[in-house]
Amino acid sequence: MSLGYGVGDVIAVSSLARTIWRRFRDASDQFNAIQTEVAGLYLVLDEIANSLPGIQVTDKQTKDLLALMQGCRSLLEDTDKFIRKNEILVTKSSGLGSKTQKALKKLKWDSAAVNELRDRMISNTMFLNAYNNSFASQVSRATNEKVEVIAEDTRNTRLIQKQQEREAVLQWLSPLDFALQQSDLSSRRQEGTGLWLLESKEFQEWVSEKGKTLVCQGIPGAGKTMLASLVVDRLQHSPGEEDVATAYIYCDYKRQDEQTPLNLLASVTKQLLQHQDSIPEKIQKIYKHHHERNTRPSLEEVLHMTKSSMENSSRIHLIVDALDELGNAGQVRQTLLGHLRPLQDIYHFSLMTTSRIIPSLALEFQDPLCMDVGASPEDIRRYVEGHISDLPKCVKTNVGLQEAIASAIIKAVEGMFLLAQLHMDSLRDKPSVRKIEKALEKLPTGSHALDRAYHKAMQRVDDQMEGWRVLAKKLLGWLTYSKRLMTVKEVRHALAIEPGASEFDKDNLEDVDEIVSFCAGLVIIDEETQIIRLVHYTTQEYFRRNGGTILACAQEDIAISCLTYLLYDEFEDGWLVDRDKDKIFRLLEVRRQNHPFLDYTAKYWAHHARVCEQQNVKELMMNFVKDDRRVSSASQVMLAVDYYRHKDDLNETKSCSPLSAMHVIAYFGFEKIISELLNRGFKADVEDSTHRTPLWWAAWQGHEAVVELLLSQNHVNVNNRGFSYQRGAPRYSETPLGAAAESGKDKIVKLLIQREDVDVNLPDGYGYSPLLSAVWREHSAVVEMLLTRRDIEVNSKHDLRRTPLFSAAYRGKEDVVKQLLKQKNIQVNTADHSECTPLWEAASNGWESVVELFLACSDIEVNAKDDRGRTPLSIAAENNQENEVKLLLSHADVEINPKDHLGKSPLTQAILEGSAGALKLLCAHPNVDLDPRDYEGRDVFALVKDARIPWLEGTEREKMRALKRVECLEILRTAIATRSQTRLQTPETVLS
Repeated sequence: MSLGYGVGDVIAVSSLARTIWRRFRDASDQFNAIQTEVAGLYLVLDEIANSLPGIQVTDKQTKDLLALMQGCRSLLEDTDKFIRKNEILVTKSSGLGSKTQKALKKLKWDSAAVNELRDRMISNTMFLNAYNNSFASQVSRATNEKVEVIAEDTRNTRLIQKQQEREAVLQWLSPLDFALQQSDLSSRRQEGTGLWLLESKEFQEWVSEKGKTLVCQGIPGAGKTMLASLVVDRLQHSPGEEDVATAYIYCDYKRQDEQTPLNLLASVTKQLLQHQDSIPEKIQKIYKHHHERNTRPSLEEVLHMTKSSMENSSRIHLIVDALDELGNAGQVRQTLLGHLRPLQDIYHFSLMTTSRIIPSLALEFQDPLCMDVGASPEDIRRYVEGHISDLPKCVKTNVGLQEAIASAIIKAVEGMFLLAQLHMDSLRDKPSVRKIEKALEKLPTGSHALDRAYHKAMQRVDDQMEGWRVLAKKLLGWLTYSKRLMTVKEVRHALAIEPGASEFDKDNLEDVDEIVSFCAGLVIIDEETQIIRLVHYTTQEYFRRNGGTILACAQEDIAISCLTYLLYDEFEDGWLVDRDKDKIFRLLEVRRQNHPFLDYTAKYWAHHARVCEQQNVKELMMNFVKDDRRVSSASQVMLAVDYYRHKDDLNETKSCSPLSAMHVIAYFGFEKIISELLNRGFKADVEDSTHRTPLWWAAWQGHEAVVELLLSQNHVNVNNRGFSYQRGAPRYSETPLGAAAESGKDKIVKLLIQREDVDVNLPDGYGYSPLLSAVWREHSAVVEMLLTRRDIEVNSKHDLRRTPLFSAAYRGKEDVVKQLLKQKNIQVNTADHSECTPLWEAASNGWESVVELFLACSDIEVNAKDDRGRTPLSIAAENNQENEVKLLLSHADVEINPKDHLGKSPLTQAILEGSAGALKLLCAHPNVDLDPRDYEGRDVFALVKDARIPWLEGTEREKMRALKRVECLEILRTAIATRSQTRLQTPETVLS
């Protein structure tokens, strides 16, 4: 019996599953679990839809199929309703009319409901697999295309595993996630705000032409971030091609520690990959390398991954908001833009930036479109009208007064959206018409209007009852001087700490929303992220300038609160230990959840204590550092934040107090306290539970004065290596020099290598010498210093047999490669565990300048093969590294047609990978074999026919690969025809 109706039904349900799955792609990481289940359901539905045409099945199978489809459709419709319930409506306009779109927001779902949906999906997937298997043999006979039948459940498991691996790569790429912030901004934006920007000539030109840069600058508080979020919404919800991607960055003055060029570029890469069905192999390779070693990628590797992520998109939009809020240290803004510009030249993405007015910024781009942005009168009016309901009753019932308020605020703010917010908030405590009118007459205006508005807001804070005033100032103090953004839960606990208390009293917890209402509009809560912050970065600047008088005791209060918290009786158990390593982290996670403020205090108590000269703070700090158990409790939490770096320390420690006062004080760099402890008889060389000394901790953190002090002590072991037992055997950590080299502390390295008793080559347990660590971490200045030591071993190897030269080639560090090649004893052809040479690795990764340096070496082995038989030319062709292929082809000793272990030549590899640019270069070489055969005698046409990756079948990526292979075959046919024609025209051919 034909199943025509059944097939259509399956296709319809399959399409619905795919639609729901794709709706998750731009959402944040919280959607991963349910997305995976939808993906699994879609894959098996798609397989059945592709297998059924032409198959004769029984009436029972027909009924079973229709019943399964009804169940699946019901499940997917319920899932769709669930998603819609957790979306927000956002009205968008493109200048041609408005329409309502939907944007995912943070889901505050019932876990029971989620689990029920997931269980239903798993159950339906299993039933569909069973159904599919019931006529698998018929499918096999009908198609006659498969040599063997792979069990559907196995294939489905593999596909789901691939999806999970994809999510793991995305999670690993970057800790930054701006999706929730975008959702929060969208929900707070007044409908119709910023239409003038979308309709402007500059924006229309930017959005319609590839490769354009739009530089938007405005005064502080002009609403630039809201406008950026509007543009993101406009781009994400405009109809267009599937391979058009939008990525965005929200720079934040409170997140400067984590918003590094590396993390920001990694976030862009992560967002671009979320638009793609699969992770490119180059990125998977880098991920696998680091995942095995619990390490993070370098900036060069992130740039490499960013390029890979951009290759599969026909159009990319990148929005970078608040460029001026990036950290000044290390020239973060200049570094970020310095990497974005060449990427823009290659991939022609459209870049939009917002910032304060920085005259020189436009000069950093080539022919940018420039706009002065600020809140328009219409935007201000919409905001005022949208918040009239927040004002006293006398305003809500008086239309004339409402118009007077709107007109006065529009006139006073001069395009400063933030000022409109503050002015509206200043009217909330004016209960009569006359008081409203008087307040409108005194609205601050002019160049210093913002400071005067802040001053008036603080007057309103001071005019409150004492209890409210005290709470408001405590909150403002915390938000001004905190070292990072804080959550509502953290702030609640911070404000509830009682100085001198030995335990936390939950009855002291305040309602934060109520405290925010005491702060005169200077504090806001992001509902999506539950981050509590000052209303604007200019607010923090105001308090930092005037904090000495306005928030006089804030720093002292914060330091006392942190130390009081860490001294609670609950932490006298010290470092949590257990034979079960996983249980340690479960116990630690319970401790952190039960004490929400512990993460912050453990990491930042010293930063607050350092700026306080008050005796009570010093005494409290000494009480803390002398308590080894409480110090260890805090240190365990502090180190857990950097799990990759301290995994072994956290897992192997058996003591409840593995760290002493000397170690912690050295870590935080308190020189005077170290000196005082030494005078009291504390040992300079005391070892922690992993046998590291205070010198190691100070060197790693880069505290020069502490290192000098410790080095001046008698009998200090400068080559001490800590170690921990792993699987019963000791694993050494690096020396103090190794720690300084790895962390890039060049001043510490200089201090240490001046001592003749420092062993500059002593490796850690993985074979990393200080030089290897410095090269791997890309610390060029440290490398240069280490090479000044005559006894430096430039060809040392770590456990993967990689030398410093190999690592520099892998990273593409031209300056380091140059430094190393100048060394007399350097070995340029030393291969790693996979038999890859430094030249091979540089050619593989596309480091043109590094390849050039190697090819200039007289002893270079240009045809060295890896463990799969591939030469540098083979891998460069495979990866479509055109410049490297060109360089290698120009070398006199290069083999043009080498074969790997499967008999594939560089030309074959280029065709199979769709590397058209590299193929053209190979075909143009007179000695290239245009008809290569593998060891089974197959030519490239046969190999292309057989080339497929089962788990990528049907994906956009595999379709792209197939198209590229077709293009390559056409290039080859043209090259063969051209060579044949040339031969026919030669005199030798005519005479023969």
